[in-house]
Amino acid sequence: MTADRLVHRLVRTRATLRPDAIAVEEGQVRLTYGQLNSRADRLAARLRAEGVGPDQLVAVCLDRSAELVIAMLAILKTGGAYVPLDADYPAQRLAFILADTRARWVLTNRELAPFLPAEAGLGVVYTDEEEDPSPNGPTNDVDTDVASGNLAYVIYTSGSTGAPKGVAVQHSAVTWLVDNIDYLRVDEQECIALASSPAFDAVTFEIWAALVHGARIAVVPREVLLTPHQFGPELRRLKVSILYLTAALLYEMSTEAPDFAKDLQALVFGGQVADPAGVMRVLDASAPHRLIQVYGPTETTVWSSWHLVHPLDGNLASIPLGTPITNTSEHILDEELRPTPVDVPGEIYIGGDGVTRGYLHRPALTASRFVPDPFGTGRLYRTGDRACLRADGSVEFLGRTDRQVKMRGFRIELGEIETALTAHPGIIAAVVEPDPRPERQQLVAYIVPVGPPPGSGELRAFLGQTLPGYMQPGIFIRLPKLPLAPNGKLDRGALPAPDAASRFVAPKESILGIRRSHHRQGHS
Repeated sequence: MTADRLVHRLVRTRATLRPDAIAVEEGQVRLTYGQLNSRADRLAARLRAEGVGPDQLVAVCLDRSAELVIAMLAILKTGGAYVPLDADYPAQRLAFILADTRARWVLTNRELAPFLPAEAGLGVVYTDEEEDPSPNGPTNDVDTDVASGNLAYVIYTSGSTGAPKGVAVQHSAVTWLVDNIDYLRVDEQECIALASSPAFDAVTFEIWAALVHGARIAVVPREVLLTPHQFGPELRRLKVSILYLTAALLYEMSTEAPDFAKDLQALVFGGQVADPAGVMRVLDASAPHRLIQVYGPTETTVWSSWHLVHPLDGNLASIPLGTPITNTSEHILDEELRPTPVDVPGEIYIGGDGVTRGYLHRPALTASRFVPDPFGTGRLYRTGDRACLRADGSVEFLGRTDRQVKMRGFRIELGEIETALTAHPGIIAAVVEPDPRPERQQLVAYIVPVGPPPGSGELRAFLGQTLPGYMQPGIFIRLPKLPLAPNGKLDRGALPAPDAASRFVAPKESILGIRRSHHRQGHS
């Protein structure tokens, strides 16, 4: 990869070739490629004056917006790396991330600055205080001597120890993800929706895949994501052609407005196991040109494999993980790093150009998860995901290797119970967790029924057909919907305690992973 193939330079090339083409649309704001590049240059010059350079981290606390796109592009132009923050995170979590990154600067605006914890020595650069705010004001092109191995961004994920961990992603991995896309068409005629939380790694695809290929970014308003029946019409009004959703959000949309995706060139979904019935509802009602499931962890740069969904997938227990994308390898290996035979479970290991540097400031953890590739050069990432290769060549996801609990002397894989529960025709979603009360040695099953909810006796009898007695949940809690975090994934911390189940009502904001409109007004 040459130095010119870095994403911010590819965007600059687009701005040179088509300066008047629309790059970002947010409400009444429409930034052309020329304006976007110019404003990013001005902000980059301010950051350079502050001392930002290669491999230096700049936190970004901004909403999903045109302002966010400018900020990220500006940071890359300086050679620095951005660290996306979500202002809705608890203050303690934000303080931990800022301390862990050792960032010296944060980019934000006057509205969001009060939500940041006070950090000694942290320089605040306000994006809404440009020296020359005019879209076409004077500018000099900013281009720092940065290599493909330098950091582009650091994004934080939850950690098994309870503290978040930062995944350090280099420029070459970002370019790999968005420059040579082999599973859908992205060109100057396309429009990609910016619909993910800024702190969710899918934003990497939404922003850079669009800008690298000269496409348009359309920012989806927050209130639209809260109203499924408005979502489809808004996508059509914005002329969105490519959309990414988490599997959980796809299910919500498929239930309340299954035709939301009609007229899309591609609907891409992933982030967790998808319910085949919900996916089929979208395929039947919306029929986007391409309905694609993607799979891959943050540590291999957003996603690493894809599967084009077709009607026959509705007859399967799960949607296949598909095939690796360009310059990626995926292996299902046993504990000795040997390929497992057909139908024998193993752990998924991923190699190729998307494998990231590892975890920021955590060399021991990096060494344990990023291992030498026994089949070639480079490293493989141990995903912790269990899967097996089927006789037809498909790869079936089987759950996590690290979601085990020990109950009454037995090791239990919680994902296996969840899979068994969702096989019941009366259940559309299920989560199993150990009872949080230490004196209660039992499992708690959270279920989302369809139609009249099945009783506990019926469920125990059903599970008894496939599971031993020690894997039977002691409590079944019915929920209207599973609570989701801001990134659209399951929020396990929001699951109700067993003794509070009767009082639990899932708010719409929690379901869709969007903050309430009055949330900030009540923040102190």
